[in-house]
Amino acid sequence: MKIAAMRNSLGIVGARVYINDEWGIALSKFYSRLSESLGRGFVALIALDEEEEVYESNVLVIVRSKDPEVVREILRIKRDVEREYGDKIVISPFIAREDEVSIISAFQRAPQDREDRELLREALNKFSARLREAGYAIEVLIPEEEVYESNVLVIVRSKDPEVVREILRIKRDVEREYGDKIVISPFIAREDEVSIISAFQRAPQDREDRELLREALNKFSARLREAGYAIEVLIPEEEVYESNVLVIVRSKDPEVVREILRIKRDVEREYGDKIVISPFIAREDEVSIISAFQRAPQAGN
Repeated sequence: MKIAAMRNSLGIVGARVYINDEWGIALSKFYSRLSESLGRGFVALIALDEEEEVYESNVLVIVRSKDPEVVREILRIKRDVEREYGDKIVISPFIAREDEVSIISAFQRAPQDREDRELLREALNKFSARLREAGYAIEVLIPEEEVYESNVLVIVRSKDPEVVREILRIKRDVEREYGDKIVISPFIAREDEVSIISAFQRAPQDREDRELLREALNKFSARLREAGYAIEVLIPEEEVYESNVLVIVRSKDPEVVREILRIKRDVEREYGDKIVISPFIAREDEVSIISAFQRAPQAGN
């Protein structure tokens, strides 16, 4: 079933949501209540799988206007639905106007992007296996993200021209098998090129560090909610105002701020100070700040 329903001619197609599980049922409630409360101001809801994210959000709420009152109402409905499930369900909405086409497109592309990544991973594994079988590679490293604009490191004893040609031939053979839908970008390095090898070896660790920070930020967010200090917590993909989390509060009362900072330090200590939580605390009426965090993924465009 598609959870997104249209009220205009945007031509948006929502991601699939199966309503025979908690996530699907919760989203159905979220959609219905948005529709009832916002009326024609609510355009559509595009929902991803619960664990899937675009711009750190698993749902896109499309509205005619991001008026502060509209944003507050969306966040209130979100929290009401989450509470009904004992906070076992987390709805992370990205709120966009109907004219923010690039954001809408990113959510529409999400299922296809995931399939493309899985296809590339499969092709890289095939490329690696063939290099090993042919005896051209000592080792092959496939990082989660590109390093030196390459998605695979081929470690060889010698960068003899004949060896390089054969590696590139195998690369093209694999790409053709996938109808040139994927691109293999190998970096060929000798076994004594330690700095290059280290850069590829560190890439997964960098990802683990980000995952650790994400876990800590989610824990920080949950504790603020439990304590009732935050209306909403936004965790952007990149820092905004040199902060990696936005805490939205009704009032920046000194006692509230102190408690938020105390919880921040408690969480940091639990991770042996390996991570740093840098919160920006904003009142719910500081719309420009909230919007900046919501737009963060677009900052590089």
